[in-house]
Amino acid sequence: MIRFRQLEAFRLVVSHGSMTAAADMMHVSQPAISRLISDLESEVGFQLFDRRRGLLSPTAEGLRFFGHVEENFLGLSRLENAAEEIRQDSAKLRIAVTHSLAATVLPLALKRFRSRFPDTKIVLRAHRLSQVMLQVQSRAVDVALGSQIPVMPNLSRLYLGSTRQICVLRRDHPLAGRAVIRPEDLAGQTIVTILPDGPADWSQLDMLMAGIPHAATFEANTSQSIYALANEGLAVAIVEPFSYRLWAGQNLVARPFEPAIVTHFHVVSSTQPAIAREIEWFRGCLQQQAASTDEFFQDPAQAETGSAP
Repeated sequence: MIRFRQLEAFRLVVSHGSMTAAADMMHVSQPAISRLISDLESEVGFQLFDRRRGLLSPTAEGLRFFGHVEENFLGLSRLENAAEEIRQDSAKLRIAVTHSLAATVLPLALKRFRSRFPDTKIVLRAHRLSQVMLQVQSRAVDVALGSQIPVMPNLSRLYLGSTRQICVLRRDHPLAGRAVIRPEDLAGQTIVTILPDGPADWSQLDMLMAGIPHAATFEANTSQSIYALANEGLAVAIVEPFSYRLWAGQNLVARPFEPAIVTHFHVVSSTQPAIAREIEWFRGCLQQQAASTDEFFQDPAQAETGSAP
């Protein structure tokens, strides 16, 4: 029977051209390497090396056999890498999050989490909602965070809070002086709208603006893009309120928009026994952060339906 150490000795001798080098790398004596090679030759039934005048060189058969040995060792290396990746993943908390929360609420919750688990590696993936859902459903992440996340089979959903969208416009805009912006105030204005995204429903604004003449010549797929367009005076935006923290010092002002467009936020998590404590603690950190975040309010009806079956 061919043994692994015989193959390892053979591979090292061919690769380095010396039994001495192979012996050093395997931490054995040179005679031990010689015995391993001889035993391997007996097993395979042909000569692996020419031994002439103290020189050692692979035979034609030995070189052919070496190619097959190398392929198998590369396979072992890939298995070792895969095992290492799995070991490393078991020590990670992998999070998928929508863009608006990735730059605002999430870092504050992670600061709370770090006080309890300072050594856990955090992997963040910011996506739009459809990708966030795909990531958690496929178990590519342990936790997903965002708005309009539905109940999904075999995943636990926890309600965090709800927000009211705001109207964002340049501070020199004629409507900036109003305390509240209503749909009829936007007659004749250019409004930037968000692109559809799978299960996300952004139709409330369209319904409120029905019959009111306005331009919708801008569409964007992230709230940061929407804020940027509003900041340049290219459009007025009805958008999530979290990112206003990042833009308040620039050209923008925010005003309440009525009737209210309400969005609900949830955290969804998979069952991952290796980091179950970390996931549960992180969910608690998100709840605490949501409770202390001004943009959130609690909707009792949502809290009652926030858990997965």
